[in-house]
Amino acid sequence: MAHTRLFALLCVAAFLCNGFSHRRFNGRFSEIPVTVQDYWFEQRLDHFAGADSRVWKQRYYMNESFSSGDGPVFLMIGGEGTANPAWMTQGTWMTYAEKMGALCFLLEHRFYGKSHPTEKWIVFGGSYPGCLAAWYRLKFPHLAHAAVASSAPVQAVLNFSEYLDVVQSSLARNHSNCPKTFKLASDTLIELLDHKENYAKITRDFNLCNPLEINSKMDLSFFLDTIAEYIMDVVQYNNDNREFEGVKNTNITIQVVCDIMANEVLGSPYDRYVEVIHTITKAAQEKCIEASYQAYVQDMRDCRWEGAASTGGRQWMYQTCTEFGYFQSSDSTSQPFSGFPLR
Repeated sequence: MAHTRLFALLCVAAFLCNGFSHRRFNGRFSEIPVTVQDYWFEQRLDHFAGADSRVWKQRYYMNESFSSGDGPVFLMIGGEGTANPAWMTQGTWMTYAEKMGALCFLLEHRFYGKSHPTEKWIVFGGSYPGCLAAWYRLKFPHLAHAAVASSAPVQAVLNFSEYLDVVQSSLARNHSNCPKTFKLASDTLIELLDHKENYAKITRDFNLCNPLEINSKMDLSFFLDTIAEYIMDVVQYNNDNREFEGVKNTNITIQVVCDIMANEVLGSPYDRYVEVIHTITKAAQEKCIEASYQAYVQDMRDCRWEGAASTGGRQWMYQTCTEFGYFQSSDSTSQPFSGFPLR
């Protein structure tokens, strides 16, 4: 019965949905035994070509332990990565499911992971999957009763410079000088990059996997963006309790990095920036930082499913370049970083 109810919606909706990589939920639930296993259904390859009858198998997960028979159906729309079955027993939506007697599904996006009509359906998602949840509800209101779209940038823009505006305001909440200190550190790094004799020092300071080489504007922008993204990630996933997904550095919060940036004993703002990056990479158990633009291009050109960027990086780059934009540039003047403009 549960499987039959699923197919009617998924066959229409699944081409919008995306694998699951992020978001923040934690909770305690009734001790009902739940067996999380892979389910598969036959999906159309092309929803826009009526004469194309080709199909493929798309993966999903199901938890019917709370289903009361007359409760709603919850559909978790995944993100730009492999669908994580941990979500079938964890997260705030499980609390909602228990209270409402809901049947729960998690759908994996095509190209990610292993995915080479009378009930009320409620769709969930966070960040990009949050956009998918909102857009799905907007496009198919007769199929989705509601959508919970957490932190969803539903207005897709090419130059998403506002992203770093939010980073700045978030950094300033507990430490008003934190964004200013990061700006001083970022400016110092750019000054050091003006002289090649500093490249060896920068390589050591940031523990780069390969000696720093700057031979083009793209080399420079890619390096600066790579380092700044460590701070962006701390802000984006601040206190999001993702341990159940296997994320290793959830203890590194805005408070932690801003405490380091405020500690003058550690030296200049640049020295503190270096210490922040060391703290983050150590918590994430990263041996070194890969900041080479040429290496990145090489990874993007590797179209094998076993490639270094095959778990989601290459797919997401394709989607942003062809569908959404969302390029998080340093073009705004209301944020602390420089060196990676849109153009």
